[in-house]
Amino acid sequence: MKIILRDNLDNLGILGEVVTVAPGYARNYLIPRGLAVVATKGNLNQFEAEKETWLKKAALLKADKETIKKALEGVDLSFTRKSGEEGKLFGSVTSMDIEAALKEKGFEILKKHIIIGEQLKSVGNFTVNVKLHHEVSAEIKIEIIGDKVVEEVVETAAPSEEETSTEEETSTEETSEETAEEATETEEETS
Repeated sequence: MKIILRDNLDNLGILGEVVTVAPGYARNYLIPRGLAVVATKGNLNQFEAEKETWLKKAALLKADKETIKKALEGVDLSFTRKSGEEGKLFGSVTSMDIEAALKEKGFEILKKHIIIGEQLKSVGNFTVNVKLHHEVSAEIKIEIIGDKVVEEVVETAAPSEEETSTEEETSTEETSEETAEEATETEEETS
């Protein structure tokens, strides 16, 4: 099915482009969400008439995203996470964490626009891309600081022979005392 795109879609095309997609994808997803219209002669003529308006809106949107890009490129984010001795994190820094940190700094960026190339699972400095527009993306510097967790290893020493013999004598004495008490109780019950 041929459709006219009313928005820029990453894997499909840009605004105003006529593309062919599966009929179900067009009817069930693109058209109901206002992302596309069916490519009929009437719709093509209407789009050509509105093309200048769409292009002006697209240019304004791109300019707005460029200003956001300039502001974002000056942002450095820092995260402190628990880590082991080798600098590996217990967990990772995710796009949700980055989204929340950016929101605290006044930026409204959706997590789906934050592109993390590799998982952030170790201590260090990283660069993350933020896709603001199909032609505009910004890079954010991220520092992950490790809060080292000290693993306490409790060594259990083997008991010496003296300790072992003392423990055995104590347990033998306790057992014989319990047996004597039980015998006394049994005698009292039978009387």
